[in-house]
Amino acid sequence: MNNSILRREIKFIINSMETHLLKKWFSKKKIFYNYPKRKVNSIYYDHLKFHDLQSNLTGLADREKNRLRWYNDEQQIYFEKKIKLNFLSKKYTFKLEASRKELDYSLFFSYSNSDLDKFKNILNTKSFLLKPTILINYQREYFKYGKFINVTLDTSINFTDFETKLKHINNNRSILEIKYDMKHETKVNELIKDLPTIQSRSSKYLLGMASLVKVNYI
Repeated sequence: MNNSILRREIKFIINSMETHLLKKWFSKKKIFYNYPKRKVNSIYYDHLKFHDLQSNLTGLADREKNRLRWYNDEQQIYFEKKIKLNFLSKKYTFKLEASRKELDYSLFFSYSNSDLDKFKNILNTKSFLLKPTILINYQREYFKYGKFINVTLDTSINFTDFETKLKHINNNRSILEIKYDMKHETKVNELIKDLPTIQSRSSKYLLGMASLVKVNYI
């Protein structure tokens, strides 16, 4: 288990016209690649009435997301639980024993799934009501500013309704994320003051569900 510390995440929606400006800004600020580009795939889970989605939409201070994640076409898969506490986030990551081809995504949150024993301390009775809602995949580039500030850029974002398999391709918008411990807040504020875009709420889960007409969101 990877027990993450609380950190701040700020996000920016980048349109296709801004991408080249962003890369110039990276170079100017000495933001460098620190990990190979890879495809990220996530299946998000929610309750039948989309409780987690509604919490995100209304901006509740305390909320959570549950997802399965894998990279590129690998069979290794991970469960992630992301908890939002006001402006800070904490993420738990668990490596699963079952491979992707062995896993029944629809029955993942069932009492018969022995993998759940690994992280039962962060589950509750409502967790067993969770159902897969959407598959999101995208290309992620990894950067570093200094030693302690992580920067990612997500492009070619695709959304697929888990039940109907309806797909929405979003090639016009990318998402920039800057992630850091709060003790580096001043440094980050100085960094982004001339960033060629503005900060935005940009949950990929929310954007995806809106793209698939599951919720109204501008």
